[in-house]
Amino acid sequence: VLLRAGELEKELWGGEEETTNNRMELQAAIKGLEALKKSSKVILTTDSQYVRKGITEWIRNWKAKGWKTANKSPVKNK
Repeated sequence: VLLRAGELEKELWGGEEETTNNRMELQAAIKGLEALKKSSKVILTTDSQYVRKGITEWIRNWKAKGWKTANKSPVKNK
């Protein structure tokens, strides 16, 4: 994760054993947001279609359906 505020930059990184690419992409976004010290306007840039669609499209339906997917299975990486 690369956090930027004006000219300031901070990098965060990490990993987990036996995980998936999607889970780590989500963790990067989450850790970046958790690192903010105060409420801020955020521009999240990602090359992960899973993260982008998850936070812009799918989340509304997941919440409305009790965190179930279209085929009624639990949402992974909730």
